[in-house]
Amino acid sequence: MEMALAIKSSKHQAPFMLEVLRELRTAELDLKRKQKQHGKDGDESAIQIVGPLLGKAIKKDKDSVDISSLAIPESLEMDGLDITLPVGYRRLRWAMLSEECKFIDGVRTGANNKDIVIAKWSNQSEYIGLPELPDDVNEEDFIGATRESSYLMPKNAFVKENTAYETATITEYNDLLFVLKICAKTPEVPFGNTFLSYTQFIVINLGNENVRVIFSMEAEFPNGAPMVARQIKSGLRTGATEFATLLSEYVFAYANVYP
Repeated sequence: MEMALAIKSSKHQAPFMLEVLRELRTAELDLKRKQKQHGKDGDESAIQIVGPLLGKAIKKDKDSVDISSLAIPESLEMDGLDITLPVGYRRLRWAMLSEECKFIDGVRTGANNKDIVIAKWSNQSEYIGLPELPDDVNEEDFIGATRESSYLMPKNAFVKENTAYETATITEYNDLLFVLKICAKTPEVPFGNTFLSYTQFIVINLGNENVRVIFSMEAEFPNGAPMVARQIKSGLRTGATEFATLLSEYVFAYANVYP
């Protein structure tokens, strides 16, 4: 299955096609997970379970929820994944946002990144991601919090090893959904000083220990698009979607691993 075939401008993608894409992604990732469990891809490609990266099961995640009137935030310019994952909403929120969790470190390591550094959130860091908040903490205060990170990306056929610098921002946060928008700079790659790359995760609580993840991306050229802008967007699309797919595979692999 060619990954790029399912990626279209979000402005022109019909709801029906999003549903088809979600089903295809779910089937594809489930097949990969089963193949790895049976060793069909070989030991080298299998995700190595190193501990309960998704943390504890959370009782409230088993409840049903009503999202019929939920307003879903707008995606970025290019759609990537739209997929249902078998994990509780609060559990995944903790894994992706809590300063205590090493889930994102694990996914980055799985992507062959090195020298991973993830700072604390700019405010309320000790509370962001917690399944239950103290009475004197308001989750609305989490919106706008930022977190800096950096990591060394491996060389490939086009570029040498280079460091990516990211700023993640929480733009929505409640018990029905959260949105994480990430701005990345890669100044060491060719034309790296001419663009910023943005990726966005919208994570929606479906109840019954399931979430929907909508992943999208876009490129920004602050000083005008260079002649290679199309190639830059293509590279962003490929790399970002591969990372989102890997993150989804890690959710599948760790969903039934508990402390």
